[in-house]
Amino acid sequence: MCIRDSSKYYGLKKGADDPSMDTSIDGAGFDADKHVKDQFKNTNLSDMVACTDNLRSEIRKLDDGMQMMVYDNYNKFIAATDTIRNMKGKMDTFEPKIKGLDSKMESIRNISAQVNEGLSERRNKIEELHTVRSLLTKLQFLTDLPGYIHKCTQDGHWVQAVQAYNQAVPYLDKYANKHAPIGKVHQEVTSMMSALKSRMEAKLEQGTNSKGGEVALLEISECVNLLLQLKKDPKLLRAMYISSQQQSLSRKLVRVKHDISNVSTAVDRIGGVSKVYLSEFRDLVDEYQQLFMSEETAAVASDGATAQSQLVAFSQEAMGLFFDSVQAEASRDGLAPPDLLEALSTLVVDTNYLDEFIPGAQIKAMAQKIVCTVLRGRVSSAFDRNQQMVTDCLQQFDRAVGGNEPGSGEQHLSICRREYDKFTVGMQTALRNLSAFTDSRNELLDPFREDVISYILALVEELFCEIGKASLAIGEGILESGIGEGLSAVEPPYLLLVGQMIDELAQNGVGEVGMKLEQHCGKHADGRAVSLPQTLTQQLEAQRDKLVEYYVTIEGRALSETVETQVLFQTEWHKPNDGEAEAVLAGIITRKMLETSEVLEGLVPNLKFTKLSWRTLRGQVKFYNVNKSISHNIDKLFAAPAERYENRVIKLQREDILFGILGHGLKTMTECIRLQTIGIAGLHLIQIDIYILRLVLRNYVERAMDDGLDIMLDEVMNSVVDRSIMPTPLEASELESLCESKLINLVGDD
Repeated sequence: MCIRDSSKYYGLKKGADDPSMDTSIDGAGFDADKHVKDQFKNTNLSDMVACTDNLRSEIRKLDDGMQMMVYDNYNKFIAATDTIRNMKGKMDTFEPKIKGLDSKMESIRNISAQVNEGLSERRNKIEELHTVRSLLTKLQFLTDLPGYIHKCTQDGHWVQAVQAYNQAVPYLDKYANKHAPIGKVHQEVTSMMSALKSRMEAKLEQGTNSKGGEVALLEISECVNLLLQLKKDPKLLRAMYISSQQQSLSRKLVRVKHDISNVSTAVDRIGGVSKVYLSEFRDLVDEYQQLFMSEETAAVASDGATAQSQLVAFSQEAMGLFFDSVQAEASRDGLAPPDLLEALSTLVVDTNYLDEFIPGAQIKAMAQKIVCTVLRGRVSSAFDRNQQMVTDCLQQFDRAVGGNEPGSGEQHLSICRREYDKFTVGMQTALRNLSAFTDSRNELLDPFREDVISYILALVEELFCEIGKASLAIGEGILESGIGEGLSAVEPPYLLLVGQMIDELAQNGVGEVGMKLEQHCGKHADGRAVSLPQTLTQQLEAQRDKLVEYYVTIEGRALSETVETQVLFQTEWHKPNDGEAEAVLAGIITRKMLETSEVLEGLVPNLKFTKLSWRTLRGQVKFYNVNKSISHNIDKLFAAPAERYENRVIKLQREDILFGILGHGLKTMTECIRLQTIGIAGLHLIQIDIYILRLVLRNYVERAMDDGLDIMLDEVMNSVVDRSIMPTPLEASELESLCESKLINLVGDD
């Protein structure tokens, strides 16, 4: 601190160290005349009078203060004088006593020196005798040690036995090889302690006493402590402790399950298990930490990380056993949602604190996982009936198409509608039953609600697609088995009936169930309404189209095989004929169309389609012109089907399906004819077949597909002309005359 600062601190003014420099009114350097002149010069009369009054007042105060100070100090001075006088009188009396005490102390010192000098020799001998006595005591302890340890072991005083052994071990190890008696004692004691260690290890591993009763945790801890003192490997000891306590927990879990067997509510059942099991588990972990993870133990074992990892593994296994039991209890039939949710809430609270108690065991995550699993189980259970409905629906469709009863076509659509209603109502019922598990007002569900909703959405989507998936697999099986091998136990129309069901689900079912989904599940955490995936309708439509494609392929293959057999093996292309023979190929195709059409009218009817008489159409269909450039026609006709008719999606409609089947048959006919060499008679046969098909098949395809039908029939004729030795066709008038009777025989006179 600088001098200026210190002067301020002590209240000193400038110049205080030199009194002559202090010019204030109280200072030694005050100039009265100069002060008066300054007052006259700078102050008016009233201020001077006031200043004079103030000075007189201060002088009186100073005089009064000085007088009081004198009185006070005088009294103190008189009291101090009396005190000093009394002390002096007393010291005069103490002085002779102090001198006498000093002489006595000197006499004592002289006597003590004489005693020490006289006992010095005896003291050395006493110390030697004390050392001998100490050695004899130790020797006596070692000699009596086997008997003492045996008695302690028999009486169950294992702590005293181990303490005695640990005290004696340094001496036994040191003198066992030097003195035979001590060596013998060492051997006996080592054998006894080995037996004692075995008994403690057995008690620790079994966790039960000789009568089969549970060993108290205190006894287990005592065994562990004693084994640690006997230098048992801590890692092995921890493993033994963990194994023993795992068995103990398992036994307690069995007992508590038996105790709650008559309890009805989930809250009481799960709460009963938690109360007993978690309390015991906490005690075991706490004891483990004290035994193996205390600072003293860790310093000795120097493997704290291993001890922690073993504890984590034990905790995860023990809690896994507990959570399995909880899951079994929570999965019991008949549990009301509020009861189950309250039980799960209690479970979360009971286990959360263990997460911090045992770092690294991830018990909180395990609890959340088990809650998710239980909630998912409830969701799955809610949809079990719907899963059975899907199976029943497919079986019902199989029976419906397998009956082949007259008039059954109209019943098929009724069955389809009934199964659709059952499916959608069942889905809505399941969603309503699950509303308690998606309620945003339940705080317990906050960590799990999104998972539950996602699982519900996945199950709903899976159930919507399950009908199609199962049926597509059946369709693939039919295609792989082949028509000639009897296909499968399922009839091909089954695919179309399922297709109708899927079409109804795509058009209406997704929307109906989606509304109930939003109603019962509300919104996602981010505020989006819970809804089915936008792609679900597209998936269903793709399944429907694939089923239709399978049906068309199956029926088309059947037609193709018949046509192939007729063209390659049964038609005599060079045998002369008069045109009166039956139109075999036209008959095969027409009968197939008629047979298939009857099936389709009951499955995929088109009420707007109007049939036309072949007589009405006779003047409207074209005749094939053989005289045109064959190559030009082929190029034109081959380009059109590939672009307009072959690579297209077949609709779930009678005429579209028949057109697809017809395409298989006519393409097969075209390819098989290209393998033949055809004479004039063969050309006439095909010409008659094609003309009949132009008239008849228009009642099986849409009006918009008439051009496509003509293109495919012209392609057959192109192949015939191309493979003919001498392409000499029938004239139009001849063709009509020859075909009339055949048409009447084939389709009647309508």
